[in-house]
Amino acid sequence: INPQKFILLGEVAFSVFFPNKKLGDYRGKLVKKDGREYFVTYHPAAGIRFQKFRKILEKDFKKIEKTIKGF
Repeated sequence: INPQKFILLGEVAFSVFFPNKKLGDYRGKLVKKDGREYFVTYHPAAGIRFQKFRKILEKDFKKIEKTIKGF
């Protein structure tokens, strides 16, 4: 298996592919690196635990839906 497109949910997943970078700088964006594409957002649990993240996640998941249609 050699996937070319990823959805990174949360800091742990993000840090595997982008060590020493800040998730907040990439959140909500489709990032290209080494011939692969990564959509970056917060982990869904953040939206459950913290109300301020809920709307951000809803917006990002709508972007993910549009992005997936382009996959």
